[in-house]
Amino acid sequence: MRLVFGLMACAVVAGPVFAQQMDCSAPETQTDLTLCANQEWGKADEALNGAYQDALGLMQWVDSDLAAEDQGAQEALREGQRAWVTFRDNACLAEAYVFFGGSIRPMIELNCKARLTWVRVADLQLIMDQTH
Repeated sequence: MRLVFGLMACAVVAGPVFAQQMDCSAPETQTDLTLCANQEWGKADEALNGAYQDALGLMQWVDSDLAAEDQGAQEALREGQRAWVTFRDNACLAEAYVFFGGSIRPMIELNCKARLTWVRVADLQLIMDQTH
């Protein structure tokens, strides 16, 4: 719960900055590092949404080629994605707990979310690549 309040406080203080793209080539402060981590996670999340939609389209095509009683590709992907999001969020929360109370904690959690999200993007793209 404290993490939520800490992130909300950071967003209130830096709200307008979150909306802007920041030059992350040489961040100088912890706030800069956290904003850059948030920016990277945003890029990863956007890529994840695209990869997931592509994979969902493939699963729809797979289901359409199966008898009704054999269909389930879309639902399997949806359930897998929901479970993965829960895993990612909890794994990253745990990783950030090492820095409980510190100003670095939000950055650690965001970096973890970005890292795991990029891995998931690659996994979803692998599903697509295997069909070609």
